[in-house]
Amino acid sequence: AGAPPVTFTPPPRAIRHIRHLTKYNDHAVAPHHAFFFRSPDGALVAAAATLDDFVARLGEMTPATIAHHAEGGDFSRWIREVFQDDLLAARLSKLERRWCRGELPDLRREVAALLRAAFAPPVGNRRDSREGTVSAR
Repeated sequence: AGAPPVTFTPPPRAIRHIRHLTKYNDHAVAPHHAFFFRSPDGALVAAAATLDDFVARLGEMTPATIAHHAEGGDFSRWIREVFQDDLLAARLSKLERRWCRGELPDLRREVAALLRAAFAPPVGNRRDSREGTVSAR
Protein backbone atom coordinates (compact mmCIF):
# COMPACT_ATOMS: atom_id res chain seq x y z
CA ALA A 1 0.00 0.00 0.00
CA GLY A 2 1.43 3.35 -0.85
CA ALA A 3 3.95 2.11 -3.44
CA PRO A 4 3.53 3.65 -6.89
CA PRO A 5 2.29 1.38 -9.68
CA VAL A 6 4.97 -0.32 -11.71
CA THR A 7 4.78 -0.60 -15.49
CA PHE A 8 5.50 -4.09 -16.71
CA THR A 9 6.60 -4.80 -20.26
CA PRO A 10 6.85 -8.50 -21.12
CA PRO A 11 9.91 -9.57 -23.09
CA PRO A 12 9.49 -10.72 -26.70
CA ARG A 13 8.39 -14.30 -27.20
CA ALA A 14 11.17 -16.85 -27.12
CA ILE A 15 9.09 -19.21 -29.27
CA ARG A 16 6.70 -18.27 -32.06
CA HIS A 17 3.03 -18.35 -31.12
CA ILE A 18 1.71 -21.59 -32.60
CA ARG A 19 -2.05 -21.33 -32.09
CA HIS A 20 -4.35 -22.23 -34.94
CA LEU A 21 -1.78 -24.01 -37.09
CA THR A 22 -4.40 -26.52 -38.19
CA LYS A 23 -7.64 -24.84 -37.10
CA TYR A 24 -8.76 -23.76 -40.55
CA ASN A 25 -7.86 -26.90 -42.49
CA ASP A 26 -11.36 -28.24 -42.06
CA HIS A 27 -13.12 -25.64 -39.90
CA ALA A 28 -14.86 -23.05 -42.02
CA VAL A 29 -14.22 -19.35 -41.73
CA ALA A 30 -17.25 -17.06 -41.61
CA PRO A 31 -19.09 -17.02 -44.94
CA HIS A 32 -18.03 -13.44 -45.71
CA HIS A 33 -14.37 -14.49 -45.22
CA ALA A 34 -14.51 -17.38 -47.72
CA PHE A 35 -12.31 -17.18 -50.80
CA PHE A 36 -14.47 -16.51 -53.84
CA PHE A 37 -12.96 -17.83 -57.05
CA ARG A 38 -14.06 -15.61 -59.92
CA SER A 39 -13.45 -15.85 -63.63
CA PRO A 40 -11.71 -12.91 -65.34
CA ASP A 41 -15.15 -11.49 -66.22
CA GLY A 42 -16.10 -11.47 -62.52
CA ALA A 43 -18.51 -14.42 -62.55
CA LEU A 44 -18.46 -16.48 -59.35
CA VAL A 45 -16.95 -19.89 -60.06
CA ALA A 46 -16.61 -21.40 -56.57
CA ALA A 47 -16.13 -20.50 -52.92
CA ALA A 48 -13.83 -22.03 -50.31
CA ALA A 49 -14.34 -21.56 -46.58
CA THR A 50 -11.56 -23.92 -45.39
CA LEU A 51 -7.96 -24.32 -46.45
CA ASP A 52 -8.60 -27.91 -47.52
CA ASP A 53 -11.50 -26.72 -49.66
CA PHE A 54 -9.37 -23.90 -51.07
CA VAL A 55 -6.68 -26.35 -52.19
CA ALA A 56 -9.31 -28.67 -53.70
CA ARG A 57 -11.11 -25.85 -55.54
CA LEU A 58 -7.79 -24.43 -56.75
CA GLY A 59 -7.12 -27.75 -58.47
CA GLU A 60 -10.40 -27.38 -60.39
CA MET A 61 -9.90 -23.83 -61.64
CA THR A 62 -9.12 -22.93 -65.23
CA PRO A 63 -5.77 -21.35 -66.01
CA ALA A 64 -7.58 -18.06 -66.75
CA THR A 65 -9.20 -18.00 -63.30
CA ILE A 66 -5.90 -18.79 -61.59
CA ALA A 67 -4.16 -16.08 -63.60
CA HIS A 68 -6.89 -13.58 -62.70
CA HIS A 69 -6.34 -14.18 -58.97
CA ALA A 70 -2.55 -14.51 -59.10
CA GLU A 71 -2.12 -11.28 -61.03
CA GLY A 72 -4.23 -9.48 -58.43
CA GLY A 73 -2.38 -11.03 -55.48
CA ASP A 74 -5.71 -12.41 -54.28
CA PHE A 75 -4.44 -15.69 -52.81
CA SER A 76 -1.85 -14.03 -50.56
CA ARG A 77 -4.27 -11.23 -49.63
CA TRP A 78 -6.81 -13.81 -48.43
CA ILE A 79 -4.25 -15.53 -46.22
CA ARG A 80 -3.03 -12.20 -44.84
CA GLU A 81 -6.46 -10.70 -44.18
CA VAL A 82 -8.47 -13.74 -43.11
CA PHE A 83 -5.85 -15.86 -41.34
CA GLN A 84 -3.61 -12.95 -40.32
CA ASP A 85 -0.52 -14.92 -41.26
CA ASP A 86 1.88 -12.39 -42.71
CA LEU A 87 4.73 -14.87 -43.13
CA LEU A 88 2.66 -17.35 -45.10
CA ALA A 89 1.07 -14.52 -47.10
CA ALA A 90 4.52 -13.20 -48.01
CA ARG A 91 5.60 -16.63 -49.22
CA LEU A 92 2.40 -16.98 -51.22
CA SER A 93 2.84 -13.49 -52.67
CA LYS A 94 6.32 -14.49 -53.81
CA LEU A 95 4.86 -17.53 -55.60
CA GLU A 96 2.23 -15.32 -57.27
CA ARG A 97 4.88 -12.88 -58.50
CA ARG A 98 7.19 -15.64 -59.72
CA TRP A 99 4.33 -17.27 -61.62
CA CYS A 100 3.36 -13.94 -63.20
CA ARG A 101 6.97 -13.55 -64.41
CA GLY A 102 6.82 -17.03 -65.97
CA GLU A 103 9.25 -18.58 -63.48
CA LEU A 104 6.81 -21.25 -62.22
CA PRO A 105 5.06 -23.63 -64.61
CA ASP A 106 2.35 -24.78 -62.17
CA LEU A 107 1.09 -22.28 -59.61
CA ARG A 108 -1.61 -24.68 -58.42
CA ARG A 109 0.94 -27.25 -57.34
CA GLU A 110 3.18 -24.66 -55.67
CA VAL A 111 0.35 -23.03 -53.72
CA ALA A 112 -1.07 -26.40 -52.63
CA ALA A 113 2.36 -27.59 -51.47
CA LEU A 114 2.99 -24.39 -49.53
CA LEU A 115 -0.37 -24.51 -47.77
CA ARG A 116 -0.13 -28.22 -47.00
CA ALA A 117 3.34 -27.73 -45.49
CA ALA A 118 2.30 -24.69 -43.47
CA PHE A 119 -0.86 -26.27 -42.06
CA ALA A 120 0.13 -29.92 -41.90
CA PRO A 121 -1.59 -31.88 -39.15
CA PRO A 122 0.65 -32.25 -36.11
CA VAL A 123 2.43 -35.57 -35.59
CA GLY A 124 4.08 -35.88 -32.19
CA ASN A 125 6.92 -33.41 -31.87
CA ARG A 126 7.69 -31.91 -35.23
CA ARG A 127 9.76 -29.08 -36.53
CA ASP A 128 7.59 -26.21 -37.63
CA SER A 129 8.44 -25.63 -41.30
CA ARG A 130 7.59 -21.94 -41.16
CA GLU A 131 10.08 -20.74 -38.57
CA GLY A 132 12.22 -23.64 -37.47
CA THR A 133 10.69 -23.92 -34.00
CA VAL A 134 9.91 -27.21 -32.37
CA SER A 135 6.36 -27.62 -31.18
CA ALA A 136 5.25 -30.32 -28.75
CA ARG A 137 1.82 -31.61 -29.65
